[in-house]
Parts: sequence; C-alpha cells; structure tokens
Amino acid sequence: GQESTLFEQQTPIPVTRAPDGSVNFTVTVPVDGVMTVSTMLTGPSKGGVAMPPSAAPFPVPYSDDFNDYALHSEPSYFADQAGSWEVLDSRDPAHGLAMRQMVPQKPICWAGDYAPVSVFGETTWTDVNHSVDFMIDPESTATAAASIGARVTGTTRPNGVFVSVGLDGTWTVFYSLGDGKSAAQGKLPTGIKPSQWHNLALAVTGSRASAWLDDVSLFENM
Repeated sequence: GQESTLFEQQTPIPVTRAPDGSVNFTVTVPVDGVMTVSTMLTGPSKGGVAMPPSAAPFPVPYSDDFNDYALHSEPSYFADQAGSWEVLDSRDPAHGLAMRQMVPQKPICWAGDYAPVSVFGETTWTDVNHSVDFMIDPESTATAAASIGARVTGTTRPNGVFVSVGLDGTWTVFYSLGDGKSAAQGKLPTGIKPSQWHNLALAVTGSRASAWLDDVSLFENM
C-alpha cells in the first residue's frame, strides 16, 4: 500500500561489540524491502541523471554517412531486430565508414522466426522515399542480397513493402518477411558484382510503390 522508494539513505545503525568479540547490530527490513548494509560512511548513494528531452517527431529529411561514429559502434536510430550491425571501415575512400551486417547467419531466436532486419524511423510514416548505398561482401554466399523496406510493422515476422536484389540480378518484392512469398519478381540484364557499390531506392505513396537500382527502374506504381 505504501509508495515505493528507491536508494533512500537510512539513519546510521548502532553497532555493539559483545564480550566474546563478536559484533552485533539489528536491521528491520519491511515487507518487500531490500536493504544494503555498508561500513562506509560515504557508501553507495542514489545517483542523479538529467531529464530526457521531450518527445519530438523524427527529423526529416534525414541522412547519415556513418563517418562521425567510432569503429564498432552502433549507429543512432537503428534498432536491430535480429542479427547485428556495426560501423566499420568500408575500405573504400569514397564511402569511408559504413554500417555492416556482422552476423549474416540466421540467429537462434528467442521467439518466432525472426528475419535479420534493422528498423529505422517512425511507425507513423506512410508516404516515404528513401535509399541506401550498399555493397555485398565478396565473401558472401551466392544467395546474398541487399534489401530495403517501408511501412514495416511487427518484429517477429515483419510486414511492409520490401525490395530485395540478389547477386544474380534478381529483384523480389515481399509484403512479409515471415512467409517468404514474393509479390513480384524480375531480373536485371546483369548481376551485381561483390565489392561494388550500388544504390537501392524505394518510394511508397498511397497504395503504390516504386523502386530503382542505380537510378534504373525496377518497377513503378506497383
């Protein structure tokens, strides 16, 4: 019934020494209470933190080249749902640092069948236009692909509009990453070579979606 209190310093506890040399003191612990006893007069105390900033809409338009991060750090605003991504040297002077997927293997998931995805932005976004520069690692398997999505909901089996481009040049549209069923598919005249940079763009307006690879249309107003 009483209001909870955290890290509240209590009055000092009297300590007595018995004739046999033992030290005795008494502590009364209330129901559901947890106490820490210390011999230090300046022992642990409740810390202080600044108030978080007020909620505000995500700033748009937004872009990030990741060159202001420390190596092996996690980029701001990205929320990894499965797998993991870190900022590393792209080994390309034109791109500098890049956000790299560190665990390409499918993880053992706590719940459901997670797809490796890192979520960015706000769930309130509807009409969006975004793009990403990507490079597929030369050590990747033949089934490696680069993907971008919009209007993503859910984390276990994300739904939304997803466009994936594979090394063989096949592009695929998914509405869910859980069932693996494609909504549309096509193929570029040539495949994508590892170690080469490309730009994948996706625009969703109303009930229509369009995508481009290196400014070449994959589909429009689907």
